Amino acid sequence: MELRYPSLMAKRKIIKTIILGFIIVLSSFYSQNLNAQMTGRTPGFNSNLNIFSMNLQCFAGNWQFRLEQILNRVLELSPDVVSFQEVCTTQNNNLSQIEFIKKYLTDRRYPLQAIVAQFTHPAWNQFNEFLVVITKQNVLAIDQGMLPQSPLQRGYIALKLNPFWYINTHLEYKLENWSYRQRQIDFLIQRFSNEAHIIGGDFNSAPESQEQFNFKRTSYLDFFPGNTFIGDDGNNSRRIDGMWFSPKARMFLKTLNGGITLDQKVNGQYLSDHFAIYSMLTFQLPYRR
Repeated sequence: MELRYPSLMAKRKIIKTIILGFIIVLSSFYSQNLNAQMTGRTPGFNSNLNIFSMNLQCFAGNWQFRLEQILNRVLELSPDVVSFQEVCTTQNNNLSQIEFIKKYLTDRRYPLQAIVAQFTHPAWNQFNEFLVVITKQNVLAIDQGMLPQSPLQRGYIALKLNPFWYINTHLEYKLENWSYRQRQIDFLIQRFSNEAHIIGGDFNSAPESQEQFNFKRTSYLDFFPGNTFIGDDGNNSRRIDGMWFSPKARMFLKTLNGGITLDQKVNGQYLSDHFAIYSMLTFQLPYRR
């Protein structure tokens, strides 16, 4: 069989095709970097993070029925992060909502990677109250502890989830105690000032309140999707559950959607004195080199 070699013209055509392909790739890389400079974002790939947050109202009413309905909604949404406030145990620890939540979710194959609890204060003279954060994401680091002193002691839980720290908190309660909330907010802003972070939970005040002014002053983005606290008459009345995105977190953030859920009665009762909120984030991670 006679071997045929490419002619000189064919060789030149092949070389031109290779060079043209290299130029296109280089041009695309340059364009991507130029776009990143214009938008302020590092070129990278998109990822998603969904967050669910709710105040559980401890052992109030038919707590097991309420909690089962709430956890069923968690399983439906399958969020990456579940953030609870007012999770309780009895003071002798013979009844624990933390253990109930863990078992209920794992028995139904929620891919739980971590569940972290932080005690805050005794509640109703018979319970111990906690914050809880659950995630199916890989946790890179954990920070937790108490906030500056207030009439009811408060705390926080922070999980490092690439590329953000997610922080769950529940601030001081009474409206007239705004100065305590202000100190607690300033503490969290300062503690995580060098990191991209999201502060979420029950703030016990609206984003327009004077104690939350420092969030806006330092260019945080607020996500408070609506009135979430239910008054004694059963009417939703206050927009106090939400999230704040730090300036460094905003650099990664591409889209932010979400809303309120569990805002309807089930068998004639609300599932808590707070509605739940959920957020769906799309963010851009930098390419690894």
